[in-house]
Amino acid sequence: MYNLSMNIKHVDIALFEAVLKDIFKLKCKPYISKVKTLKFDGDACLGMYDGYEKNPGKFVHKIRIARDCATDVYQLFGTIAHEYIHAWQHENNLEVDHSVASGYTKWQKYFQKHFKIEV
Repeated sequence: MYNLSMNIKHVDIALFEAVLKDIFKLKCKPYISKVKTLKFDGDACLGMYDGYEKNPGKFVHKIRIARDCATDVYQLFGTIAHEYIHAWQHENNLEVDHSVASGYTKWQKYFQKHFKIEV
């Protein structure tokens, strides 16, 4: 494994987006941007989802990835997949959280089984 800190490659993100597009079948494509750092409740985090419904059935999905936190491509894929789960929750009018009721744990098990990654 190689260190991705400050070196997340566009080709890696494009590859992961292509895989996730086929899995989630979202109505609207998420926009992914790289930022130096991200904090949630004062702690460093790898990714952050923000989205809203622009018009009925038309969503804006924004995913930010912290360049200084990902350590390898597996962690990067898991982080992007995690944020895609939140986009899926939003489009399906579910709570954007990590609960069973929101479908998060279903996706968590899916990615563990099929890709051997944590989301």
